[in-house]
Amino acid sequence: MRKAHEWEHAHAKQVARRDVKVLDCYRALAPIKVDASLNDWDGVEPVPLVTEDYAKIHGIHHNASFRMAYDERHLYVGYEVRGLGPPKNSGNQWDKLFKTGAAVDLHLGADPKADPARRQAVAGDLRLLMTWMGGKPIAVLYRPVAPEAKPDERWDVVSPVWKLSFDLVRIVASVAMASSGGADRYVVEVAIPLDALGLNLAGGTGVSPVRLKLDWGVLATDAGGTVVLGRHYWANKATSVLSDAPSEAALHPDLWGYVRFFDRSAKGIRMTEPKDLTPAGKATDDGLKLELEED
Repeated sequence: MRKAHEWEHAHAKQVARRDVKVLDCYRALAPIKVDASLNDWDGVEPVPLVTEDYAKIHGIHHNASFRMAYDERHLYVGYEVRGLGPPKNSGNQWDKLFKTGAAVDLHLGADPKADPARRQAVAGDLRLLMTWMGGKPIAVLYRPVAPEAKPDERWDVVSPVWKLSFDLVRIVASVAMASSGGADRYVVEVAIPLDALGLNLAGGTGVSPVRLKLDWGVLATDAGGTVVLGRHYWANKATSVLSDAPSEAALHPDLWGYVRFFDRSAKGIRMTEPKDLTPAGKATDDGLKLELEED
């Protein structure tokens, strides 16, 4: 199983190099209401899990889309899921809800200085699994490397194949989450405090955005929300393993895509005065070209 997983990882890495995923995230013009309606994502284009052409070629009858925005205090994410089962999770063990039913997932590398080609997780890399336990929303944070973590926050997951350890795994009670819909289509909206993710977005401008590694995905389930039938991610395609908990918990930042955080709205309205642009009257052709390309 380990050899098969290594082969899948190597193949997925080749695919990721050919098709680099990049998502642009902008400041929200107004706070986004967490009500699972998606009506107030003004100007934010949804990013599909797979393109329509890819779905037709490969006979895929499910899909999902993802939205992201931020403000001074929160990162907002929205998922629209079709054909991957209902938003149900029958699990009662909060740290292993990724094994027992539906969930939406966010993988993020919060350190912009970390090596983007890293295969192993480093400080700042995290997973936020958002799902339901006992019918109530719950968000669970997984951080493989967290030097500030307390001893009782350490988490080990073991199987006959291998063992994996995380410095910190805990419930993040400050995450606001709402869902609506059923088996054919459901929507999940989430507001995540930036400090809960250790995320500092200061300094992103139209020319020099904050650039981080990112992936997002959906765990598919059956009608009763009792088992995971598939792990479907935007960037990481090495996700076929469904019977080995450490493999399903592991983070692979080298297979993630990228997110660029701009300090302006999606409509092009500058939110703060950029400090790294050439002073007025001294603009260069190169600087103008870069501004146009980014905008």
